[in-house]
Amino acid sequence: MADREASPIPLEVRARLAELELELSEGDITQKGYEKKRSKLIRAYIPHPGGKFAGSAQVQPLCGAHVVTRPGGSVQRHDALYVVGALEEAMELRGMRYHPIDIETSVIRTHKSIIECAVFPWTNLLVVVVELEGSEQEALDLVPMVTKAVLEEHYLIVGVVVVTDIGVIPINSRGEKQRMHLRDGFLQDQLDPIYVAYNM
Repeated sequence: MADREASPIPLEVRARLAELELELSEGDITQKGYEKKRSKLIRAYIPHPGGKFAGSAQVQPLCGAHVVTRPGGSVQRHDALYVVGALEEAMELRGMRYHPIDIETSVIRTHKSIIECAVFPWTNLLVVVVELEGSEQEALDLVPMVTKAVLEEHYLIVGVVVVTDIGVIPINSRGEKQRMHLRDGFLQDQLDPIYVAYNM
């Protein structure tokens, strides 16, 4: 493994992360808001050899990571593992773990007409469901953009892209996406999509 240094997470960032945890536990923010804010805070401190930020698939032990220990505040060098996201939400594709929020954030950034996105695994394929705000003619244009974004940022090939109207992705009362309900609706052909592209 190439010799890399991980930037220690500053105390003020760790304090902000603790505040976010508290806000989430008290119900002041939704899970989605928490994950977005946490990702923004942490990404600057996870190096990637290509100069880009590490996505969820690149999380691995980092050689020589600095970890601050409490007694005396001394700094010791040893291997560390950064885990970003809840393990129960992680998807395993091609032998690697991916966090849906990372892929969904990348997809939402691809086009201004994408209002919401949800991803889930189906057999060995990644299914991306996007909610489109705009004309149905744009649906076909979104497929290559979504496929390209996921490939470039996460090194995954999208198996199926489903373009739907707004409100198809189920969200519970806490603002969390119900990906398994969405998956069941997809498998039972209940989504009434605008367009479906199978990239197999």
